[in-house]
Amino acid sequence: LFGTAYPAYTLSASISDVQQGQRLRLASAAVAEADQIAADAFLDPPAAAGELSQFQTRLDQATHMLIEAAAASPADASRLGDVQQQVSDYRRAVESAWAQAATGQSGASSFIAAGDRLKEPETTLSALAADADSRVTTGLSGRFGDWAVVAGWVALVALIGACVVMAQRTRRVVNLGLAAAVGLVLIGVLVVGAQNDTVAKNTTMVTSTTLLSGRAAAEAQTSAFQAKAAESRTYLGSTTGAADWSSADQRVKNSLTMLTYSLSSTPSTQWAAYTAAHAAIQPSNPNAKALGRSTGAGGTLGPLRTFTSTMGQLADSQAADAVSSLRTARSPLAGIAWVSTLAGLLAAAAATMGITRRLSEYR
Repeated sequence: LFGTAYPAYTLSASISDVQQGQRLRLASAAVAEADQIAADAFLDPPAAAGELSQFQTRLDQATHMLIEAAAASPADASRLGDVQQQVSDYRRAVESAWAQAATGQSGASSFIAAGDRLKEPETTLSALAADADSRVTTGLSGRFGDWAVVAGWVALVALIGACVVMAQRTRRVVNLGLAAAVGLVLIGVLVVGAQNDTVAKNTTMVTSTTLLSGRAAAEAQTSAFQAKAAESRTYLGSTTGAADWSSADQRVKNSLTMLTYSLSSTPSTQWAAYTAAHAAIQPSNPNAKALGRSTGAGGTLGPLRTFTSTMGQLADSQAADAVSSLRTARSPLAGIAWVSTLAGLLAAAAATMGITRRLSEYR
């Protein structure tokens, strides 16, 4: 029972933690995308009058995911509440800077300063996602099922030993009760052992492929949005924009190395296209702001959108595959728990009857 029920419980907990990590990364990506949209809008406020609604939509999506994450993990609710407050402060700062730009004033410096408000919430979301990842790793690395199988084999050896002792003492080769008990325990051990191997294979595949790829894709998407926001702030006059861009670019490249070759080939090419377009634009270029907003030839926004779209789809599909694999491993455990437990109870009854009968004859 415990060899199947407990692994089923740990798999359920791990599924919840995989989903929690995904929620937190999606919230982080939504905030980063909102900042990128706002940064690009400030490059040409008159032409971007309608883009602030997209900024608001992304932050609303982030708020929704933060609420879901807090409901799924009450222990994180307080820190997620702080994140929500910090994101709201950032939103108000951007709205104030946009109001300045709408009146003909330059809101660029206010917007650049508003970006500093995102550092703490992004750090918190990253830390909470890492905590969820750690719980998944711990939960899936448990070997309780292995010990249960070992205990089953010990019980089987004990029953076989009892058969031998009874045969020697009673001068009868076969004790039907003990023989039935041996058969039932053997069936239970083999069934639990086979399912335990299946669970181990599925969890190993998840932790070494889909789970890592899903995390890497989501983090690459977030870092790409941050890189584009840093680029636009550079064109607006930020003194730290270039350094922030380089840092985000390195994070994207690090995340891409976590993907398998078959998954990383296309994203790597797409990111190279964006970085090439970025390198071709000098901040002193009078057309830098226009190119930063352009999806056409020479612009950086088009390649950026292509890359982030690919990574978003990849993150969703890999996380879904990870959850599906874990559910597949978990689904038969409840039925097997009852079958193996029933086999054990019947074996106990059969062994008791077999031994009691011989003891009665002996007396």
